[in-house]
Amino acid sequence: MELLGQTLREALEKLGLDITREVGLLQAKWEDIVGKNVAKNSRPVTIKNHTLIVETSSPAWSHRLTMMKKDILDKVSVGEEKIEDIRFTASLPTKESNR
Repeated sequence: MELLGQTLREALEKLGLDITREVGLLQAKWEDIVGKNVAKNSRPVTIKNHTLIVETSSPAWSHRLTMMKKDILDKVSVGEEKIEDIRFTASLPTKESNR
């Protein structure tokens, strides 16, 4: 059974789906990690080279989250993927921009 699990992990990794799964898990618990107000203005989108990429609704939110980076890193864990850094980018569509 362990061999099957290892083979499945390797196959998902080759397809890039292991990261998708791990980011999905982070998105599900993002509000618990950063709080309700911050979660409304940010979301994790991917993991590249041990760096979590988080979209924010504005440059101000990116800056605020940068100030919280150490606390977030202390709370973030996703399976076997070690998150070593977080990068914030102001590219999350806001409700106002969808009007």
